[in-house]
Amino acid sequence: MLLRGYPNLYLGHHPPHILVAFSVLSCSGASFKPRVQFRVVRRIPPPAGWYKLNTDESALGNPHPSGGGGICRNESRELIFAFSRGYGVGPNNAAELRAISDGLSLCTSSGLKAVEVETDSRLVVGMINGVSLSSSKWKLWLNQIANSSHSSSSIFRAIFREGNAPVDTVARLGSSSQVNVNYSATKDLPRVTLGLTFLDKVGLGSLRECR
Repeated sequence: MLLRGYPNLYLGHHPPHILVAFSVLSCSGASFKPRVQFRVVRRIPPPAGWYKLNTDESALGNPHPSGGGGICRNESRELIFAFSRGYGVGPNNAAELRAISDGLSLCTSSGLKAVEVETDSRLVVGMINGVSLSSSKWKLWLNQIANSSHSSSSIFRAIFREGNAPVDTVARLGSSSQVNVNYSATKDLPRVTLGLTFLDKVGLGSLRECR
């Protein structure tokens, strides 16, 4: 799917809530009351001087080939870096933790000192913040995250998965290809990721079904 007026932005066929958003927008002027109610989920930029790192995992089953990815942006929603990683066969929680760890390592190497980390796994965020009980098998990744956090001011929070739509695309690329890729420029992002980051930058947001 191409966005009218922006022929180079490809939205693909995933995630479906983006397509629903355009379907609703295309019905402007029509009088109807949808049976399903939606709310708009928008990414909030970090405060001045901070950076926001969104991460996600992708597993083709549990356990099956897994991967992860992340996108780091500044207060103006400009790309600092993005990455895709292949993690081999393993559980999704391990991939989630590894993606956060890899993202924080890139923040450290990029000299970023104040980072807000967002992921759509409340369980993982709870383990990092010491709210949820964690298994000893996650200790390696939790320690690496803690060590990275000590070298910077890091805040960890959980968000709706709809708010992580652009990151989901690079995570899926990692799990499907099992290839590690770093992106340092917006133009180098995969086409579907580029389209979704554009929608995020202009503040369009994603739709979340209200239950």
